Amino acid sequence: MLQNTMKKSLFVFVFFYLSQFVFAQDDYVTISGKVVDRESQKSLEMVNIHYEGKAIGTVSNSEGGFEIYYSAKKSAPVLLFSFIGYKTLKLTIKDLAKTQNLIIALEPDATFLKEIVIRDKKTPPVKDILANVVKKMPENYPTEPYIYEAFYREYIMDLDTCKRLIEAAVEVYDKKGYSYWKPASQQMFMKINHLRSTYDFSKFKNNNGMIDKSFPEQYNWLRLQRIIFDEDRQQVMQFRFVQQTILEDDVLYEINFVGEEVAAYKKIKGTVWINAKDFAVERLSFQYTPNFQLVGAIDRETDYSFRVYNEIEENLVFKRENGKYFLAYQNKRSKENYQDDLTQYDDSHSETFVEMLTTRIQIEKVTGFEDSSLAQIKALRYDPVFWKTFTTPADTPQDQKRKADLEKMMTLEKQYVEIKK
Repeated sequence: MLQNTMKKSLFVFVFFYLSQFVFAQDDYVTISGKVVDRESQKSLEMVNIHYEGKAIGTVSNSEGGFEIYYSAKKSAPVLLFSFIGYKTLKLTIKDLAKTQNLIIALEPDATFLKEIVIRDKKTPPVKDILANVVKKMPENYPTEPYIYEAFYREYIMDLDTCKRLIEAAVEVYDKKGYSYWKPASQQMFMKINHLRSTYDFSKFKNNNGMIDKSFPEQYNWLRLQRIIFDEDRQQVMQFRFVQQTILEDDVLYEINFVGEEVAAYKKIKGTVWINAKDFAVERLSFQYTPNFQLVGAIDRETDYSFRVYNEIEENLVFKRENGKYFLAYQNKRSKENYQDDLTQYDDSHSETFVEMLTTRIQIEKVTGFEDSSLAQIKALRYDPVFWKTFTTPADTPQDQKRKADLEKMMTLEKQYVEIKK
């Protein structure tokens, strides 16, 4: 299957648009572009984009778009692009700055893939691969306290209209690392350093928390060893080995999984990519439908209540830095259908999307902290200067539409300022 898959000539084109601006007495260059597959013309999502020597950078969005910054006063770095199944592409910033609309073709390493087929005649059984993931977790992932800085974004939709947007620069303190995977008490803490938020125009407001500070701890299924990383749950699931592929010259096992009535989930399916050498998970993508319903109330005086039926999609991307794998990007999309007490579907549904992009990791001289309190969050003031050069995922056309929805209510800048008064 692998040889047949790779017979096609696949090309990835990266379109770069470079702009330079003066900011806070320093020159910054913004590199933005789009990654697509030439043959299919489809955008490539979650392409890893980072500077040489730094594993953490950014990822392309669902439309293949990305943005990344660097200081023009520093020596020009080398930018790397890597994607599962393709050669890693290295480009110098100086070369990019000289050319507008530069097109770069990136091809799979066919010779390397042939060597994989010859050398790897027998692939381990899927359950042995998954067992090794758990067994080698202390070797592959941090087991000591560490801190990572990240960009946080959350939006809420009613029907097809965006009703709220929250973005923040945060720090996450992991007290135990991956050595303590079933915490009896909170083990991860979030400090919010910068925040910009719109008003909440949503109908139900049941997701109206300032920020989901539990997001890093509750939705990292690898760290919690949930479902496919739980030996008991594996017994009621189906697994299929898809193929071997490559990422930055590493061989990866691609495995699909599906299950029904597993733990608290009615349905679950997804794909995991595991490094064949050290059995580290490098990417995990899955969708599920919970078995339970959330119940809330719109109006306590009239006692009108509703049920929420969720359909959830999650993605996690891990990158290796200083000999360990860290979470580089994480997102969760929850589609919620509301049903009223008369068991008739109300003409309402909402969508909540949360994502975090890691921008820096600290593993030395780590000093722990607690969650930011509500008072501390309310005391934050919108800082437009900070947001000019903070690394965030590039806006997709859908993101632009969401912001346009909110602009109809009031300009974003005005909302950012007013809501923090």
